[in-house]
Amino acid sequence: MKSENLIVKSRKAKCQLQMAKPKLQEAKTKSQNVLSNIQKGKNKIQEALRSMQNYKIKLNFVSRKLPFAYCSLPFVSRTLHFAFCILLFAFCLLANSCNINRFLKNDEYVVRSNKFVLKGDISRKESANIKKTLLPPLSRQKELPVFLGLTKSKVGAWNYFKSISVENKKGVLPSIYRTFSSKPNIFDEKLTQISADNMKQALINAGYRDNKVTFDKLFIGKNKGLADVTYNVDLGTLYVFDTVSYLCADSVYLSILKKAQENSLLQRGTALSSSNYEKEKARIVDYFNSKGYARFAPNFIVPLDADTSIVKFNEKNQRLIDATLTVVLPDDSTQLRKFYVGDVSVFPNYDINKGETIKFDTVIGTNIIRTYDGNIGLKASLLNDLITFKSGEIFNKTAITKTYKKITGIGVYKFVNVASKIDECDSNAVALNIYLTPN
Repeated sequence: MKSENLIVKSRKAKCQLQMAKPKLQEAKTKSQNVLSNIQKGKNKIQEALRSMQNYKIKLNFVSRKLPFAYCSLPFVSRTLHFAFCILLFAFCLLANSCNINRFLKNDEYVVRSNKFVLKGDISRKESANIKKTLLPPLSRQKELPVFLGLTKSKVGAWNYFKSISVENKKGVLPSIYRTFSSKPNIFDEKLTQISADNMKQALINAGYRDNKVTFDKLFIGKNKGLADVTYNVDLGTLYVFDTVSYLCADSVYLSILKKAQENSLLQRGTALSSSNYEKEKARIVDYFNSKGYARFAPNFIVPLDADTSIVKFNEKNQRLIDATLTVVLPDDSTQLRKFYVGDVSVFPNYDINKGETIKFDTVIGTNIIRTYDGNIGLKASLLNDLITFKSGEIFNKTAITKTYKKITGIGVYKFVNVASKIDECDSNAVALNIYLTPN
């Protein structure tokens, strides 16, 4: 009986070896190319670090010597330097007060500011978040920059128009124009409407499904050529979850899904937002992956079904919504298979140039330590303790991530890679190879 088992195992090993040879050769070629690129990148990084160090030394020297050097300058030089600073400041003030209308065509105005007026029963914190974080990036026409932290400045716009008028000229003034210029946005009714529509959609995604966004424009006289845009945002009612049902036609998957639901992010009172839903999808995928279903993917979860036919509100006057989260499994049964950890091989002194031409194998626990010369580097027991998964256990991506962090955390290895692949002789097992390159 034992001899028959040995024959079966040897045949299986021979099968694995024959199937692995072409892939090993291909992987070796790819690895050599990657190593070459890594080496080039390493050289560039070292060169950049040396340059930064040199600049740091020079900067520290200048910062220590500058006050004394400035004080040691002749009185005339210091006076000229001070006068230059005053003139530059005066130039900026003059540019800010100058008329940019002469550079504009009829009925053209530069967008000076975008303001947001919110209507809705929300906290100050939420209001500030919407005004400063959510809505401003969605405006297709940016406002003028702030000058000296006090007011919206025309300096950049005026210098931009002046730099165009002296585009091919050289000298101090053309250089100043180009240096301190910033291209302004000319008010465009269509772009402003697109901005308002984008804001409306962003608020819908945040849970304000009945919001309305309109805009007003205020032209600041012909002499100034400026336009202030005000977006009027009526948030309406915030839609929040009341109950969320989790469904799946497959009884096995449904039982796992119900377990995952116990820590759902879609609790009662949580905003019915796309970001909350995407976070819950990612959490469910991680949960299934940790239970051995390595091929469970986000596209198994269909878009949320929110029932808006029933009108009900909570004590905060927020609209309560009943929703259904459904998992639809693919027809391909291989995507639904539960996987286990197969052979775990550790390469503690891996060299990409040598590849997997291993001469020494040592079995520690359920892990196979493979080396070129028998030198493991770390204590075998310590290396074994860093690995949080074992052969025969249910495949768990979280354990792989934890192992990677633990190994990189000890600072002994400059490269750590945990590679996984389906065992070609056992379709239910995932073989894991841990490649470690010492510092």
